[in-house]
Amino acid sequence: MPYITRDMAKFAREKGLNSETDHETKFDGSSCNSDSVARKLREQPFSVVPVSTDNDVQSSFASHSSCGSKCSQKSRSYQKSLASSASSEKRHLSMTGRRKSSTKSATSSVIINKLSSKYESPSKNLSFNEKMIKYSIGLLRSNITKLYDMDGAMNIERSKEFKSYKIDHNTPLITNVRNCDRIVKAVHRNEEFKEFPLCCKVYDLSRTPMDPDKSEYVKILRSLARKHPSIIQTWAVFFDPQQQQILVIQEYMAHGSVESYLKGKSRTCFEERKASEISQQLAMALDFLGDMGISHRSLSPRYIMIAHRQPIRVKLTGFFSAIIYWDIRRENVNLVPCIALADKPLEPEFQAPEVYGDSITEAFDPIHADIWSFGASIYFILTKRYPYDFSQENPRIEEEIQANVNQTKTSSQCRNFLSRILCSSADQRMKFDKLTSHPWIMR
Repeated sequence: MPYITRDMAKFAREKGLNSETDHETKFDGSSCNSDSVARKLREQPFSVVPVSTDNDVQSSFASHSSCGSKCSQKSRSYQKSLASSASSEKRHLSMTGRRKSSTKSATSSVIINKLSSKYESPSKNLSFNEKMIKYSIGLLRSNITKLYDMDGAMNIERSKEFKSYKIDHNTPLITNVRNCDRIVKAVHRNEEFKEFPLCCKVYDLSRTPMDPDKSEYVKILRSLARKHPSIIQTWAVFFDPQQQQILVIQEYMAHGSVESYLKGKSRTCFEERKASEISQQLAMALDFLGDMGISHRSLSPRYIMIAHRQPIRVKLTGFFSAIIYWDIRRENVNLVPCIALADKPLEPEFQAPEVYGDSITEAFDPIHADIWSFGASIYFILTKRYPYDFSQENPRIEEEIQANVNQTKTSSQCRNFLSRILCSSADQRMKFDKLTSHPWIMR
């Protein structure tokens, strides 16, 4: 269950499935990323408060000192003193041994009583779905808190890691770029990693204002790093204070994007089997993003990169507009203000229909919008067309979309998948858990 929807959040509030721990101790946002705190909470049911032995140590020390004084008073003779000290030490060791054995037995009895008492989880009366929602909310809180607590871009003047890369600013790899100023060639100096092709995305802060320490975009990239096979790998993010630039080192996809591939001359659409494989890989990427609390917000064929053609392997990129979709304080989905109709682009950007509206009074659910963008991208992969005529306002857009879906030369399972995921009504659109279990993706 990667995404916690608004309905699930409401259900959790009604059932009291908040993100409290088993001992009713709420996580603090500043300490959620502490490994020691997490370990302590995990081990608490099995831990035992250590038994203090300070009194035993003091009593044994007093016994030893009094014994020594009596021995010195009995005789001034060295031999008698030595013999008396030896005998008193034997008595002291005997007494101390008895006391230590009694302390050990008392401690052992405490441990046995603690461990023999049956531990009952406060979640024992919850159903499977309730436990899953409670766990997912706790996981979201932990991952988002870790993301916010991450460091920003590394200053190249203080970073030793920057010397591991060679950036060639005179060799651009992509000419027509969006959301960054340029993409240039980068190479890993370490011989072990030279086989991995890299690129460097350059952001001039004079054109693209960004806080290198607090930018959510930078922290999202650093949190994603190289953790998922269907998400573009981010090796490092640097800040150049002299040039006032953000430098993002990522893996380079020489085959380009799905959009550029399909727009090539004499390029036909992907066959249905390959489209299904692409859908599986994108669904796994979105599943991971859901666990991390991230909504992509720009999912389109432009940001689906081709890693291999045979067999088809794709990776998701383009996280410049990504947001944190979950509010850990309210424990609910963050709604996003709509884009004003006056700012609606001329060309389709694979955004859901509800994204455009009154930017002052209206908002949309980013999870539902990403699902629509996912479906529109798959439709484009199969047909090289957009699901509806974006250039005209059509009050009956739902009928237009469904008619276009039914005209596709695909299987009935594929048409069912597209018709449910491309529903113009966000509330009636297929949810992500149903999407990943659809037979067309699972085949």
